[in-house]
Amino acid sequence: MKTLIILDKVGTIGMQYALVEGDVSKYNGLVLNRDTEVEKECVNFLTEGLKTDTIRFADNLNLFSNRSWNKTAVIVYYEPIPLKYVI
Repeated sequence: MKTLIILDKVGTIGMQYALVEGDVSKYNGLVLNRDTEVEKECVNFLTEGLKTDTIRFADNLNLFSNRSWNKTAVIVYYEPIPLKYVI
């Protein structure tokens, strides 16, 4: 089983995509800015995958056009903009 991870870093670069072995769809719908246990687990998973090169993000979904995944996890990283930049 494989999962397509779609990482949306709101306000920075566009979406990034990675195909990983296993079912990590439990991270689907996470917004990484609230510091919950599931979020910490997800950040650890992503960090470890990037360190060990088992997760490689790309900015082009066409690289995964063969649709060889079974699950999807959309993860949003949102860093609030300081109020002084909004006004």
